[in-house]
Amino acid sequence: MIKNLVIAAALCLTAAAIVQAAPGQWLKLVNKSEYGDYTKFGWNHAGDGYFTIDRATGELTAHGGGGLLWYSKRMFGDFELELEFNCDSVNTNSGIFLRIPTLPASYDYIHHSFEVQIMDRSSRGPLYATGAIYDAAPATKPASLGPGKWNRINITCRGLRYLVVLNGETVVDWIARPAGKIVDHWPKGYLGLQNHHGGGQIRFRNIRVRELDGQQ
Repeated sequence: MIKNLVIAAALCLTAAAIVQAAPGQWLKLVNKSEYGDYTKFGWNHAGDGYFTIDRATGELTAHGGGGLLWYSKRMFGDFELELEFNCDSVNTNSGIFLRIPTLPASYDYIHHSFEVQIMDRSSRGPLYATGAIYDAAPATKPASLGPGKWNRINITCRGLRYLVVLNGETVVDWIARPAGKIVDHWPKGYLGLQNHHGGGQIRFRNIRVRELDGQQ
């Protein structure tokens, strides 16, 4: 019994160490279980639709909408987020939410956190195209590889500065301010992946984050 308690305590400490990665150290947000398969542990879903996970590859696939798969283990302040996404259509609509300040118990989070938009065919222009800060800062150039291909996106949030690099091209370098539907924004919050109504399906993989300058 004591031996089992010691082992359990050690596992808890190991998990805590992983979640509390040191500044500058990459933290993977989708990990394998002790059985060797990938799981969604640490992620919660709010709203309609859902995400599934490929247990062999760790890929997350969005279904239906509109909802949010958010990483619930901790908030992030100044950070660098890197991931890959693959859309099956130019009409696929999704996004990456940054610094959600409270638990997403309703859709109100869309007014208090910025979203990096994912939608190649936007009839509303560069403010709503892939890589843009939705309704706030336009993408300065088209950099998506198109449907059926894996795109790598790197998002850096340091204080009020938001930097978005898509497939090696800087598409946003912006000093944040309330804009469009966003009435305020916060220096720290949760990260989330959007599943949207219709348009096409999206998959995410290789999601990782690292803190900058020791900010918590």
